Amino acid sequence: MQTRDERIGELMILVPCVLEGLFPILAAMTGKVAPPIFFTGIGAICAALIFVCILLISGRFRQSISWEAFGYSVGVAIFVVLASSLIFIGARITSGINTALLLQSEMFFTFIFTMLVLGERLRMQQFLGMAGVLCGTLLVLFNGTLAFNRGDLFIIAATAFFPIGNTFAKKVLLLLPPDVLLCLRYLLGGIVLLVISALMEDWSFLRTEIPLQFWMLLCMYVVLILVISKMFWYRGLRHLPLGKSVYIISAAPAFSLFFAYVILREVPTAFQIMGFSLTLSGVYFLITRRKFRMPMPDPV
Repeated sequence: MQTRDERIGELMILVPCVLEGLFPILAAMTGKVAPPIFFTGIGAICAALIFVCILLISGRFRQSISWEAFGYSVGVAIFVVLASSLIFIGARITSGINTALLLQSEMFFTFIFTMLVLGERLRMQQFLGMAGVLCGTLLVLFNGTLAFNRGDLFIIAATAFFPIGNTFAKKVLLLLPPDVLLCLRYLLGGIVLLVISALMEDWSFLRTEIPLQFWMLLCMYVVLILVISKMFWYRGLRHLPLGKSVYIISAAPAFSLFFAYVILREVPTAFQIMGFSLTLSGVYFLITRRKFRMPMPDPV
């Protein structure tokens, strides 16, 4: 029988599950109005400012931060925010549905990372799960043709960075509260991304009238994805085991399929549906063994 804490945790994790389902759609729409790295960087800076306000109101702005915690926070900022930028770049080229489904590759790379770097040993059940995620990803990539989309490869490359960033996040959460970590993550990552964007992207669009759609997408991305989703995710983890949390959040692509149809008018193909089913089955096999330790997955 469920406890009150478990029910609260499930409701909290359900919020980022729905919101993360919206993220690939926002990424696909953003590519039409702004350079992707610039958008990710300015979004991170805006989110950092929101968390600064939260810390000021809560009276924790002056919390001491050790050099160890700061170093781990830099690792989180570099790898997680870099991965988010690759997602925005890839989403400009591929479909919103492909973006959503291929993000599930994170689970595959997480278990590869735990084996090669953390030295974990997997049972046959976990290998079956990895095979399911891999086959599901390949089906989405194939989608009836052997001509791969460059955007799909960017999305997959992005998911390979998340386990590294999440390993740093797991360490720093032992030293800092979640809102302090998120503030540092967005501030440091945003600065790095804006520098990269200034060197690689064209900012001439700033000299013209910025379309209303840019501001709307920026507000939705910052408030819904970077602030509300992350806060509910970290707080939900306090009430639920990590495995159950991951299983709930892994249903996010189902919401993405719905949002892609309603907003982008994209209809999933048979290959995408089969790939999603295989991936979801693989995720189930991967997380059902509770004793397995893995880096905390990050809802982009």
